Amino acid sequence: MYEEFKQQLTDDRKAIIKRIEQEATYTEDKMNDPGELSHYDNHPADEGTELYFRGRDMAIRQQWEKHLQEIDEALKRIENGTYGICEKTGENIPLERLRVQPTATTTVEAREKEERATDRPVEEEVLFELPEGDYNNYMDEDTSPDDDTTGYTEELESFLSTGLNGYEGSDKVAFHRNKQYKRYTEEQE
Repeated sequence: MYEEFKQQLTDDRKAIIKRIEQEATYTEDKMNDPGELSHYDNHPADEGTELYFRGRDMAIRQQWEKHLQEIDEALKRIENGTYGICEKTGENIPLERLRVQPTATTTVEAREKEERATDRPVEEEVLFELPEGDYNNYMDEDTSPDDDTTGYTEELESFLSTGLNGYEGSDKVAFHRNKQYKRYTEEQE
């Protein structure tokens, strides 16, 4: 059933191995070329350019090797009969997806769900572990810093705040009636 995918994966595998071998030959030739005998008279920018190109070539080779590994795993799945089955849900992966990405291991929906789950800020892990309570008026007379500018970019930030999602409208802004608020209102009168 998956003969066309097996052929495509085999052809891709051969092409990547050929690229890796060509790159290895090029790199070996480059390494054996003495080039400059001394780096003393070279401009630092020349050294930086050479370093950039070496890093780029290494990253490309790593991508090829990773793709080669994905191809080998897909060929093994074809051999053992698990090719085209989503690793997450057990559903069949649509043929259209396999034609576009023959190394796919999940359905689009499962992949998107996985990406959404890891697309959140790390800080949320800590925030959701906070005990339940009212944190809207966390800063009052007793807990306000003595220096009214500590930790704030603008004076208003010492007594105004928004939720975790940032500004969502003026009705979602919380006023903290602390000494900075009192000082601000007295200055405005």
